[in-house]
Amino acid sequence: NITSTYLNLVNSTNFTIDASRQGTIMTQVPTCTSVTANLTLYENLSSNGTCMVFAANNVTLDCNGFAIRGNSSGYGINTNGFDRIEVRNCLVTNYSTGLFSSSSDYLTVSNTTISSSSAGINLTNSTRNASIFNNNLSANAYGIQIISSTDASIENTTFTASTTADVHSSGSSNSNLTNSTFNASKITFGDSTSNTTVKWFLTVNAIDLDGLALEGAAVNVTNAFGQLVASGNTTANGNAYLGSVADYLKNQSITLSYSPLNITT
Repeated sequence: NITSTYLNLVNSTNFTIDASRQGTIMTQVPTCTSVTANLTLYENLSSNGTCMVFAANNVTLDCNGFAIRGNSSGYGINTNGFDRIEVRNCLVTNYSTGLFSSSSDYLTVSNTTISSSSAGINLTNSTRNASIFNNNLSANAYGIQIISSTDASIENTTFTASTTADVHSSGSSNSNLTNSTFNASKITFGDSTSNTTVKWFLTVNAIDLDGLALEGAAVNVTNAFGQLVASGNTTANGNAYLGSVADYLKNQSITLSYSPLNITT
């Protein structure tokens, strides 16, 4: 039986463990590879061209804080058309595209930094319902490209020093950018049908005339068009946590503002 929760494999290219009864398998990958099962890195990787390529559905790549470094060509990570892929805790730098997703549904990318690439993340060819959260996209030409894809959700992500665009959409719809740090002038579009909605998390604090928290107060929020967009009740500390609320929708020709909001208790 295997009882250790950490296996330190040094300079190993192949290591197989039969853990049919109990234990934790941690596989160290000293070179770029095809990802066919859940994988955790325990060292930095580098490549000339594409590095990590998924080859199965429902697989997680956890870089564990380690880096994947390229030579300005290929993809750092390629979902390769597989669905329900998760990428987390990665540092990806110096590729043509840091993370490339074509025809992959329900991709999740979290706690990852992608830098110095032509595109940080490219969602293309009917990639649907991608969830991109808690990431840092720095010094890329394009932070995120959304091409012929739908329902991309970008949340709590910081864009810095994008030379062309933070978020660029073409042939895509229903993209949401929530509670993120970005340059509003660098949300760009390649056609007249694509759009991005910018949202923010909203917390309302209610106090009485003595400055004391109001618990159980009903809170309603309407937008500039009089539409109810959020509602809830305050907790013991007087806060009502109302989720994300749309600030504005932007496309190639207009910016449609939903602000100011009207908040009543």
